[in-house]
Amino acid sequence: MQSVQNAHAQTNQKKIQNYKSVISYMELNYNQPITLQDLADTIRTLCRLTIQEKHFRFLDSRIHLDPLKDGDHRQILSYDVTFFDIHSTKARQFGFSLTLNNGKKLTFLGDEPYNPVCEKYVRDCDWLLHEAFCLYVERDLWKPYEKHHSTVKDACELAQAMQIPNLVLWHTEDRRLAQRQTLYTQEGRAYYDGDLHVPNDLDTLTLAGE
Repeated sequence: MQSVQNAHAQTNQKKIQNYKSVISYMELNYNQPITLQDLADTIRTLCRLTIQEKHFRFLDSRIHLDPLKDGDHRQILSYDVTFFDIHSTKARQFGFSLTLNNGKKLTFLGDEPYNPVCEKYVRDCDWLLHEAFCLYVERDLWKPYEKHHSTVKDACELAQAMQIPNLVLWHTEDRRLAQRQTLYTQEGRAYYDGDLHVPNDLDTLTLAGE
């Protein structure tokens, strides 16, 4: 038993050293422009140093790292998907817009509030997925704007202004899960008259014609 514990301790120590090596590498290169390809290479190196070969071999065969640029297109299953830079103030992030099999357009805005530079991907979409961290009436409690997030009111006003027929709110606080759907829907209805969805975990949304 002692030898097994020692072996685990040595393995953990080696992993710690590997982590430190990667961190040191990133720190040395921090002041240089880092591309998404650099990031993909760093993730690949980190995986190679820290996970077993039987798992690592799936990287690039079943698990693919695909660096993107603003406006890049990919064909994923039967969907034509366009990825776009959401112009985050924290870190580079992407949203996406895709054409459903029924010809409708679905747009996912990413993990931050809508930026007007992304208007062409949002306007005229049929489904909009927008984060809504909390109720507007509870903004002083949750401070969403300090966290680069929106409220239910913000998301609903955007969808109403752009006449988007279906709005899905996600990425919310979870203090009152049992009442969240009701509370968020009630606030949203004051600002949006389309089809409003506030799904719970594991809920399934059916997109007409899919």
